[in-house]
Amino acid sequence: MPSELFQFSLAEKPPFSFFLVQKQNPKVKVEAIRYLQVISCLEMIHEVLIFFLIHLLDQCACGRLQGSDNLLSETRKKRDERFPWQVLLLNSEGKGFCGGVLLKSNFVVTTAECALLHSHFEIRVGAGRSQHIRNNKKHIHIRYDEDTGENNIALLQLQEHVECNNHQLPVCTPERDFAEHILIPKLAGTVSGWRMEGNELQGDELQVSYLPAEDCKQILNISLTNRQFCGHLQEPVVKRLAGGSFLATEYKGTWFLTGILGSWPLEDTDWETFLFTNTARYTIWFKQKMK
Repeated sequence: MPSELFQFSLAEKPPFSFFLVQKQNPKVKVEAIRYLQVISCLEMIHEVLIFFLIHLLDQCACGRLQGSDNLLSETRKKRDERFPWQVLLLNSEGKGFCGGVLLKSNFVVTTAECALLHSHFEIRVGAGRSQHIRNNKKHIHIRYDEDTGENNIALLQLQEHVECNNHQLPVCTPERDFAEHILIPKLAGTVSGWRMEGNELQGDELQVSYLPAEDCKQILNISLTNRQFCGHLQEPVVKRLAGGSFLATEYKGTWFLTGILGSWPLEDTDWETFLFTNTARYTIWFKQKMK
């Protein structure tokens, strides 16, 4: 304030006793009114900023399937809409070749094998009115093993942020313990990705339940690492899925990413068993790359 009578910062209100003591001073009265008007104005601005900040955060709130009319996932299924975090990778000719999932407004998770297929590509994200964005940078996991398929995961950094809305949103990433003790073993999940129809990729969803590690090892005749797990279809479906399809699990109205899928099936004789990369094991890596 211009007067030296006030020794209070605008971040705090003067004590009421100050005005009681100085109430006979006309100058204090005038400046007190002005001061309180400033404080009131700052508080209002603060409240407006908080409101818009919350609104902006809600626009990109992860894992929530809710439209403006408050219709949830059942309506989405009836309309045959894709998940708003589902991504299609497009080559230089505009043809889809792999899938992925939106993890943040400017980051996509896919498999390392998909990320290495082309040097330049675009991302098509979302359901309905989708958005095309160029890939800016690839983060291939440093320990990806092409022969064994271990650490088959990559992060794609986009040139610009996705405009979050009901058709384009990121999926949530669970903490490891929550994923491995609740989401993966106890709840059925949805594989969402792209099936191969001739030379084109079409969106598809399959319901999958957890398959114990020992059963998976016997069926696929492989050794599982602690960064992998298996899923099982109740009924075999003869559909080839492109790499980068993903497993998401719903928990109390929020969808969490639990696995990423390489090309499926692994063998032509097995149309029931999925081998996933456990994305919850890479949470720290995600955070480091998305800083």
